[in-house]
Amino acid sequence: MKQQILQISKFLIGWPISFLALFFLVRFFLSKSGTIFPTLQTANYFFIVCGVFCFLIYFFLRALLWQKILENKKHIIPYKEVCFLWASSEIKRYIPGNIWSLVTRTMLFSEKKIDKKIVFIGLLTEAKYVVLGSALLSVFSWSFALYLFFHNHTVIQPLLLISYFCFSILLYIVLYKNFHTSVALLSLAFVSFFFFSLGTYFVISSIAALSLYYFLTFLSFFSLCYVLGYLAFITPMGLGVREGVMALGLSRFVSLPLSGLGAIFARVMLVVVEILFLFLVYAWYKTKNKIIANIESFTQKNWHSIILIFCICLYCVYFTFASFARYENFYTGRFDLGNMDQTVWNTFRGRAFVLTDPNGTEIISRLAFHADFILIALAPLYRIWPDPRMLLLVQTLVVSAGAVFVFLIAKNVLKEKKISLLLSILFLLNPSIQHANLFDFHAVTLVTTFLLGAFYFLQEKKYLWFLFFALLSGLTKENIWLVVSFLGLYLFIQAKKSLAPKILGLALCVGSMILFYYLVWYAIPHARGGNHFVLSYYSDFGDSPNTIIKNILFSPAKTLATVIQIDRINYIFELLFPLGFLSLLAPSYLFFILPDTVMKLLSSNVQLHQIYFQYTAPASAFLFIATIYGVRKIIRIFPNLRILLLYYLISMGLLASYFLGPLPIARNPNLAMFTSPQKDKDTINNFLSGIRKRYSVAATNNLGSHLSRRQRIYTIPLGLEKADVIVFLLNDPFAQPSLAAQRKMVKDLKKNKKYTLLIEKGDFVAFQKK
Repeated sequence: MKQQILQISKFLIGWPISFLALFFLVRFFLSKSGTIFPTLQTANYFFIVCGVFCFLIYFFLRALLWQKILENKKHIIPYKEVCFLWASSEIKRYIPGNIWSLVTRTMLFSEKKIDKKIVFIGLLTEAKYVVLGSALLSVFSWSFALYLFFHNHTVIQPLLLISYFCFSILLYIVLYKNFHTSVALLSLAFVSFFFFSLGTYFVISSIAALSLYYFLTFLSFFSLCYVLGYLAFITPMGLGVREGVMALGLSRFVSLPLSGLGAIFARVMLVVVEILFLFLVYAWYKTKNKIIANIESFTQKNWHSIILIFCICLYCVYFTFASFARYENFYTGRFDLGNMDQTVWNTFRGRAFVLTDPNGTEIISRLAFHADFILIALAPLYRIWPDPRMLLLVQTLVVSAGAVFVFLIAKNVLKEKKISLLLSILFLLNPSIQHANLFDFHAVTLVTTFLLGAFYFLQEKKYLWFLFFALLSGLTKENIWLVVSFLGLYLFIQAKKSLAPKILGLALCVGSMILFYYLVWYAIPHARGGNHFVLSYYSDFGDSPNTIIKNILFSPAKTLATVIQIDRINYIFELLFPLGFLSLLAPSYLFFILPDTVMKLLSSNVQLHQIYFQYTAPASAFLFIATIYGVRKIIRIFPNLRILLLYYLISMGLLASYFLGPLPIARNPNLAMFTSPQKDKDTINNFLSGIRKRYSVAATNNLGSHLSRRQRIYTIPLGLEKADVIVFLLNDPFAQPSLAAQRKMVKDLKKNKKYTLLIEKGDFVAFQKK
């Protein structure tokens, strides 16, 4: 009799309740159809796809959270089965009463021999982490949310302090017992709601322009809307509550009708994706395909690598999109993307390693500035796509590959995949690496990955690959040969009794040192007809390489006084901070970059001791290597601090990304290419692309990278009398000699009978010599 009752209950809670849930979902869709379908006609479908992708990740992470809760109760169930059963129960929450999802989940998981009491406790635990995870992400919008209801700042500040205090106490109570388990579950809930908020941002942005400058506030606010709706038990899943709060908040940025439409559209898309998720996991659960089974087995064994690849893909998508947007909106320039592009283009056309003198009008060798011969190796890529964006794409792909080498090196040294994965993700989040990636294209930016690759293959004793990456490193810039020589010395010392590696290390050390000396003392000065231009940065110490080195070494007081200036100390702090200063625990690995770093600190060029340019590239590689060995030292001495060390690194990486990074979540993000696009950029691009390659062109710096695929290009104010075509874009705050001077040049050219005005559109003006 009891068995029959259970069977009847199972049937009633199964398909009939599912059909009832679908009925209410269909009714929900029909009630919104008059609003949604017209919206889809003008929506940005790329953003919608991104939103759907993020929502899917959110649902998979929520199912994973439930699986981990059950695992903590000693119940191991395959993930795909958990996904299906969790999704099957969750879809029932749309039935009025808000209890059917709980009943269904209890019934479904009790069939897996899990006591109903444990399922019920698990549901309470899930609710706790759902609330805490979404509330933790919502912290960044609390002041904004309070301002919606209280316009008096004297009221808001005390309420904020009380809220933060109460929330901190609540977090402490939750995390106090079983600290590691509690933090792991909270982190999983936090990440899942990050993707929920990100999906909501993309979906709403597809129909309403949401400013990227408030990106973090939006993400946090959407999470706040979720937790408020979740806590509104009167209606199923807070239907109406979440949308009302969301519409009210968004009305401060867009019109009220549009904010309401955005909130409704986000809810509809979330429901659509949830149904899609249910069908996907049902198909996955029922499939018996051997290929799928093999993929599952591979995923279980290599999930660290899969997460790393996923993060690398996200990095590549964002930084490719961002660097292309900088180019397309004229935030790149002749210095330096245009110079690199012209060198590669000339090499591809058979004129190896030459360009128009950026500081003059003659065609000269690139060696007059830098020995970045790797530009020659990049020339064949212009057969695929002869465009500066090819260089930007290559730069992003190569830089992101550095995360793979960080993971492999850390795995070899630490023998722990979790910490190795974390360090590789921190590589992708590192502010100096991200800034270098966004700052036009520079051959030396690639050296971070090349040096990491060389070190990894040195570890693996694969000396041919080591030599390949070491040589690639040296080809990015002349000063890197000094770093390569230290790698050779390291191999010579590490090889011990092995003769062949010792010989290779010694040869590489001596050969690289000779190359460095030859390039800096002879080749570059000969190509430019004078000393290396970088020597002017050390004029306080002398006017020749020998004099400068001599004065640096034998004037310690002056050298020290220069190094300990506040901007130099801040530079060192910003380099070390993202990795929690752990690289200082393995100082022998910082020796590789000691000479290069000291020379940057002694330079009078402020860009050389800032993290916002390409100059940090060699340092970044060895900071991560030193950090890996620093982590190993801590684990060996204090093995019980392994988990705390993990959370310390996560905290420092996120703080550094917020305070120093260029991402939209940062305090001072690099977003001008998105938020301030160039007006009439299509008109400008069409005109520039129509200028024949045989014409010489004088252009303002911000147009230089769009005109560099020709033999002769001059940077205004140079070459005005020699150029066939002269083009201005009068909006560059760094214009030379000044923006006012360039405007005067335009006025003078309009009066000059030798020139014809071709186009004047806003700040864009072009002339042609008659």
